[in-house]
Amino acid sequence: MRDRYPGFTMRPRSTRRLAAGGGILLAMVGLWVGHTAEYARVWGGHGLSAELFGSIHAYMLPLAAVLALLAAAFAARLGRTWARLGRRLDAARARLAAVIRGRSVDVGSNPAPLVATPSVSSGIAVAWPALALLQIGLYLLQENLEALAGGAPAPGFSAITGQHALAPLVHAGVALVLLLFAATALRLVRQRADTVASVEAVVRVLLSRIRRLQHIGTPPLNTRRAPLQLLGNHLARRPPPALISG
Repeated sequence: MRDRYPGFTMRPRSTRRLAAGGGILLAMVGLWVGHTAEYARVWGGHGLSAELFGSIHAYMLPLAAVLALLAAAFAARLGRTWARLGRRLDAARARLAAVIRGRSVDVGSNPAPLVATPSVSSGIAVAWPALALLQIGLYLLQENLEALAGGAPAPGFSAITGQHALAPLVHAGVALVLLLFAATALRLVRQRADTVASVEAVVRVLLSRIRRLQHIGTPPLNTRRAPLQLLGNHLARRPPPALISG
């Protein structure tokens, strides 16, 4: 599979793994934020304190620490990608400047293919409903498990009815905000990758045209020789005068 730039291939397996891992992480972070926001909306500050420090919700703070570490690791990976693209962009610009100034450029090593990132603007319309549904489903599972852990019957879908009827909207809003943050970061990486691909494409085109012009300007070798050249140019000269004996 190839992206829109020739010579730059996409690795779909690694891209799918990255997208799946990022989607699950967003859903878990959205679940935590949406759960906390819903309790604060219904019961105010007292509900927020009970949600964070209550016996049933004693896992929320350790879970927040784990999610923060995972988010930091994901951000670090994105930062390494940004730094690699920056180094590659600097190298491509240096090669372009050398070509323009007529200096020799090493063309022996081809640049490594870029990993194409998915389109951000077209993906939000599909990703937001999927992320919101996943987050709401996790919220229902969380509420039922909390009820069973507290000795109460599982509420089922009634966990998003009554005073929690707006919980799906809260989670959908949280999912949209998180997705917009993630989309902004991916857009910046994609724009830098596009810039790198464009500069490298210009360098390749210029080098190709320069080599073509050099090949046209060099006269071809003449491998066919005239018979006189094969026998020797001395045959075309007049022989010296012969001595006349007296």
